[in-house]
Amino acid sequence: MSAATHGDHAYTGHDHHSHGHDDHGHPHGITRWLNSTNHKDIGTMYLVFAVLASLLGGGFSIAIRAELMYPGLQYFHDKQFYNVVVTAHALLMVFFVVMPALIGGFGKLDRPDD
Repeated sequence: MSAATHGDHAYTGHDHHSHGHDDHGHPHGITRWLNSTNHKDIGTMYLVFAVLASLLGGGFSIAIRAELMYPGLQYFHDKQFYNVVVTAHALLMVFFVVMPALIGGFGKLDRPDD
């Protein structure tokens, strides 16, 4: 028998690395970003989230400015709904744009590489 035994398994001198299987299952694509623990990737995700939230908050801002262009109600036929949109705009811009971008995004990207 030419193969040496290692425990209960025969050892032929070849391991799984010599067959080109050294990928080890590192995630690629969107899974790489969603499962990442790298602070640069997490900071980038914070910034992407802040940009997407700013698009929604910017849409609310445009609706508010369109309503305030002339006296009276043009686009919002309910005053309470207009108040809800103003409040939603403020909350989105502060807690979903400014805070994630400044604290989470730029704060994590500014750290030196470990």
